[in-house]
Amino acid sequence: MDNIFKPDKRIHLDEKNHKYILNDNKDIVFTSVTECISQYFEKFDKIKIAQKLVSSHPKYTGMTLDELIAKWDESATNGTIVHKEIEDYINENRQPNNQKSKIAIKWLSKHLMNSKYQLFSEIIVFCEELHLAGTIDLLLYDSVNEIYTILDWKTNKEISTKSFKGKTGIKPETCDLPDCKFTHYSLQLSLYRYLLEKKYNLKMKKLIIAHITEEEVKGYVAPYLKNHIFLITQKILGN
Repeated sequence: MDNIFKPDKRIHLDEKNHKYILNDNKDIVFTSVTECISQYFEKFDKIKIAQKLVSSHPKYTGMTLDELIAKWDESATNGTIVHKEIEDYINENRQPNNQKSKIAIKWLSKHLMNSKYQLFSEIIVFCEELHLAGTIDLLLYDSVNEIYTILDWKTNKEISTKSFKGKTGIKPETCDLPDCKFTHYSLQLSLYRYLLEKKYNLKMKKLIIAHITEEEVKGYVAPYLKNHIFLITQKILGN
């Protein structure tokens, strides 16, 4: 049985506007997986939070609002560069320039780049019924056991596992989940897994959050939040 994933060329990402477009049905408006999950938690108000930090947090003493926001934007841009360099290395064997890219590739080469695994980088998956689409950073195929693992690169400073003052999701589907980065990422990966199992009939093994720091890659195994994803998809469908 052929269990090798075949990328669907009917869809592409308009990177400038960050919109997923189905080539044979451009009328479908897709919600990205990241955007979908963000709707179930309090919105991140960048300006409001930056104002609070520069006015009250010792770490940001002497920093202006614009300087802090610029620092955040620079970090986001750097993350995009790292993702692209990793993709280019996997697909074209192009050597990276960014230090975090080099760290990630060294980690990949040590743990995952061997004859057992086939690597698919920056793979778009979608579901017309749910109007959902997203890009998986790295899909790993274990050819020995014929099973897949989803890996998500993260370049931010830290991955919080506890919420601030016990905050939880803002909707019934997520009100029992802590509002923290680890939860958000776990839900995103869980939704990708749901789409791969539902639409592509792939057998899945693990969900990995690969946090690239200045010195190393720290791998976190994310839980499959299957029940929460089921509730979210049912809400999308109006059930």
